[in-house]
Amino acid sequence: MKIKRVKRLAISLSIIGLSLLLGKPVTAFAAQTVESEPEIVASAWSEDTDRFACVTVNGRELLRFKEGTNEVAVEDRAEDIAAKLDQFVKNKKFAADRLYPVKTKDGVVLKIDGTDLFKLSISELANSVNTPPATQNFINLDQASVKADASTSSKGQMLDPKQMESKSFEYGLKIANAIREAFGAKSLPISFLKLAELTARHSVDSLSAIASAGASATGRFSGTASWYGPHFHGHKTSDGTIYDQNGMTAAHRSLPFGTKLLVMNRRTGDSCVVKVNDRGPFVGGRVIDLSKGAARQLNMLGSGVAMVDCIVLGKQ
Repeated sequence: MKIKRVKRLAISLSIIGLSLLLGKPVTAFAAQTVESEPEIVASAWSEDTDRFACVTVNGRELLRFKEGTNEVAVEDRAEDIAAKLDQFVKNKKFAADRLYPVKTKDGVVLKIDGTDLFKLSISELANSVNTPPATQNFINLDQASVKADASTSSKGQMLDPKQMESKSFEYGLKIANAIREAFGAKSLPISFLKLAELTARHSVDSLSAIASAGASATGRFSGTASWYGPHFHGHKTSDGTIYDQNGMTAAHRSLPFGTKLLVMNRRTGDSCVVKVNDRGPFVGGRVIDLSKGAARQLNMLGSGVAMVDCIVLGKQ
């Protein structure tokens, strides 16, 4: 492991040297290297009485640990995370745009299509520190919840463990985004935190679909929604089923029948999950037509229309 790590470090240094010679940023070479053979490095060092370890991809720092009260040494933990990430990358099915965080009772787990990549406990998150300004701050913690003191001000900033418990999911999202971006995938928006909460509320295990929705033009869309009810109740829908105005269904112009959608009323925050079983709407400027039952859950019966955000969860 040590020989392998030294070899990888030498390659990373050569990339930096080449960037200085040609006047190109390291990130430009890193992006090219990711496509061929990404260099995943675990390293550790000491500063005064503190012990640190970090994991990088092509010289880009993903996360850094400070020695805490855990039984596992920080260098061993960093090597374990680097090894797991390396194993996933070597798998031809690896897709960074399907990486997402999941909050657990004792921390955060990063998953790819439902398979665990690695876990971070609240204790580990509390002992994680920001990357130095010189290498960009990929873990942009909310300054209002950061506890800084003389021992950490020059090396980064740590979160208080109690504060970390409430911020762990947001922190996990930022680590997930650092990995996604390092492998050329789009970062997940902060709204992912809300969408994750909604899927849990509706007992929908679809975070993978939400995580990859941004990669598809039809994975996520927004616009004006309307609803239709009594006049069509009991009639056949476009997929041949009988329309139930009190059901949780929707009409869309092109999505396949059976497609499940998470729909959120942007004004109220109310949400529901519907299944596409009809075609429409046929009024210009509207993106989806909802059943009366869905409109009721979205609290839009009175207004008739509402601005909504929709996420494709998959096909039933």
